[in-house]
Amino acid sequence: MLTYIRNRRKLVILIHEIYGVNEQMHLFAQWLDHLGTDVVCPDLLSKEEPFKEFLEEEAYQYFMNHVGFEKGSIAINRIIHQFQNKYDDIYLIGFSVGATIAWIYSAQSRSLKGVICFYGSRIRDYDQLDPKCPVTLFLAHDEKSFSVDDFIIKLKDRNYENVDLHLLEAKHGFANPFSEQFDDQVYQQALAQVKSMLKQLS
Repeated sequence: MLTYIRNRRKLVILIHEIYGVNEQMHLFAQWLDHLGTDVVCPDLLSKEEPFKEFLEEEAYQYFMNHVGFEKGSIAINRIIHQFQNKYDDIYLIGFSVGATIAWIYSAQSRSLKGVICFYGSRIRDYDQLDPKCPVTLFLAHDEKSFSVDDFIIKLKDRNYENVDLHLLEAKHGFANPFSEQFDDQVYQQALAQVKSMLKQLS
C-alpha cells in the first residue's frame, strides 16, 4: 500500500487502474501530499510489481479475473472503515477501473466528502446507481469501446443530483504521464479543477 500519512484532517484514497500501484499513482500521491492531504493507495492487484502500460490487455485480464469491480469496492470499503474515525473528510479519486469502483462505492455510503473519477468508462454498466455524495466525472471524449456522447445523454437523462460532469477533448488515459494517450494540457486543466474541488469541499 502506498501511503502519505501525516495526521492531517483530510484523506484521499486513490484507486488505481488496471496496472496497479505504478509510477502514475506515486506521482499523483506526491501531488496530493503537497496539497496538504493524507493519501492512501491500496494495491488491489496484490502483486509485487505493477503492470507496465504496454501490457494493457494482460493487465485488464488479470484485473477482471482476480479483482473485478464488486470485489474492488469491498476492498475500498474496508480501507474507508479502517481510516474513517481518524479524518474529518475522506475522498475517493479513481482512474479507469478505479473510477468505476469509486462510482460504485459512492452509491453505497454518505460518509464520503467527495468522489472524483477519471475516465471510468465501465461506469456505463453501473449507471443505474445513484451517488449519495458529490461525484465529479472527468470523461475522455475519445473512447475506443463505446460512444461517449450516447453515455452522456444517458447520464443526463438520469438527472443525478450529485454528479458534476466534465467532457474533455482527450483520449482514455490522458492523466497517465506514462501512457501514449497522455495529454499534459488537458491533464493540467483537470488537476486545477481537482485542486479547486478539494479546497471547496473542505
